Amino acid sequence: MAKKEKDFFNDLVNNAFDFLEKAAVDATNHQNAVIFFCTGIELILKARLLKEHWSLIVDGEPDKRKFESGEFKSINFKDLIPRIRKSLGETISDDAKNCFDLMANHRNKMVHFFHEGSSDPVATGKIVAEQYRGWFFLKKLFDAWGEIFEGHHQRINKLDGTLKKNSKFLNASFDILKPEIKALVDNGAVVKICRSCNYKSAIAENIVDTILEIECKVCSHRDTIAIANCEECNKKFEYYELENEQISCPHCEVEFSIEDMKRMLGGPIVDPFDGGDDVVNCANCQGLNSVVKLDKVHVCVICLYYEDHVAYCDWCSEGEIGGGELLSSYVNGCDFCDGRGIDDD
Repeated sequence: MAKKEKDFFNDLVNNAFDFLEKAAVDATNHQNAVIFFCTGIELILKARLLKEHWSLIVDGEPDKRKFESGEFKSINFKDLIPRIRKSLGETISDDAKNCFDLMANHRNKMVHFFHEGSSDPVATGKIVAEQYRGWFFLKKLFDAWGEIFEGHHQRINKLDGTLKKNSKFLNASFDILKPEIKALVDNGAVVKICRSCNYKSAIAENIVDTILEIECKVCSHRDTIAIANCEECNKKFEYYELENEQISCPHCEVEFSIEDMKRMLGGPIVDPFDGGDDVVNCANCQGLNSVVKLDKVHVCVICLYYEDHVAYCDWCSEGEIGGGELLSSYVNGCDFCDGRGIDDD
């Protein structure tokens, strides 16, 4: 009896978790930790494509018989996220893509050449830090794809617990960096708790008064934080991104929308029904009219992606950040419209 696509999906996901768990259980085996963890991520991304249709993971002309027998070439790691974005319309951040690409580069060095690693605790800490960053972004994808991976929540939680136990390997790095972090604090630097490794080792830099860019000294995780002033209770609160395009003040629990957050971060009020150049969208998270100008930068209040330049579509006249220069947008459109198109005649 031929396998159903659901069976192929579950087999692929289970294989992915086998690799991820092996990498997490023995982080001191640097070669296996890097190769297995990256392979697990690759298989999860392929599983997401497979869930939509088996042909999406095939490189070249799809052949159902070859696919079912396993005698086909699957697409390369570097092509997975672009295909998920393009074929499924899924939003995967550039930060996640860059993190996964870096891990793939380390894996390729180990498989095809060698990697500058060693057996000392600091080197192990670097491997664990890389796993923490990779898991941070992979876990966010699992949260977004909850229904798709609903039959695998137990293994997701098990892996999360195993990785948390590995935090002891980061202690060596943190201890070495303590004097450097203290010196930065003494010179006025602001230090935050890193969302990836949970150490208070993320150094903050002001992009504008209400937007902070932080980078962790221990695991190199980068993040952006917004500081809003609640219009209801007049207390300040921080957030990393908006869930479901709204947020509640942690002090008074009043809920605020995208337009509220633009105002509370210090931006001008824009009427979304005016159209024209005043409407600026975010291609990074597909946020509609979610971008506000703060001083000299344009910030999406949903995902906190920012740029110093807005590109405008020559067809729909709306602006966007995160989508490049929008060349030929009159014909081809932007990330939020199809453009005029090309006449058949």
